[in-house]
Amino acid sequence: MSFRSETVAFEGLWCVPKPANPEGIPVLFSGELHDRNLRRIVELGDGWITRPALPVEGIAAGVALLRSRFEDAGRDP
Repeated sequence: MSFRSETVAFEGLWCVPKPANPEGIPVLFSGELHDRNLRRIVELGDGWITRPALPVEGIAAGVALLRSRFEDAGRDP
């Protein structure tokens, strides 16, 4: 696999196990769900990695927020 853009190029990439997404490796962002990070996740990413020790309620709230933002952006959550 390779990737080339205007600013960067990678050749000979591989991943095992293979990504479930046939279009490539998912891009996941971690951290707090502040406005800037939410924009990154929704516009550029495929998902969110929660911060360590976030309570289950906080994870559930983050997932609900992300689902809503993905839907607002016309993306499948």
